[in-house]
Amino acid sequence: MAIKVDWSPFIICKISLVILLATCHSSVAIKPSDMLVLESIAAAMPALQQLPSAPWTRNFTAEGCLWEGVGCDSFGQVSTIDLRNRGLQGAIPDAICSFLNLSAIILSNNSLALPASFENCTTLTRLEWNSNEAGRASELFDKMIAERFRNEQIASGIAP
Repeated sequence: MAIKVDWSPFIICKISLVILLATCHSSVAIKPSDMLVLESIAAAMPALQQLPSAPWTRNFTAEGCLWEGVGCDSFGQVSTIDLRNRGLQGAIPDAICSFLNLSAIILSNNSLALPASFENCTTLTRLEWNSNEAGRASELFDKMIAERFRNEQIASGIAP
């Protein structure tokens, strides 16, 4: 006597798993304005075009959210730049402050200088700058955070 097996639950489960895995690996398309900013930073810092796993180049097929050290939010906006320990040298381009949703810059252990427009990075809440240009980064960042806190207090009516 043959046993009849209903394979439909297994097939449905397998199809669901394939769909789930496909969605996990898909990325949100980067916002075009953020891609332009990434490209301008890459053009100003040639070492970024030599990163081993995901170089910052226009020839590289992945979108900017998949470039090494770039983190994006669910809307495709650059939210973090993490390029610690990459041996980068020179000045960070002013364009880095053009991201509308950048909350963290992590550039420890490079040989970098801050851009003149660093004070315009108004969405920044985290800066890791160890072993780069001494002093100026922490002073500017502390000043930015203090100013933002004061403005929030004034807006909420807590401070005069």
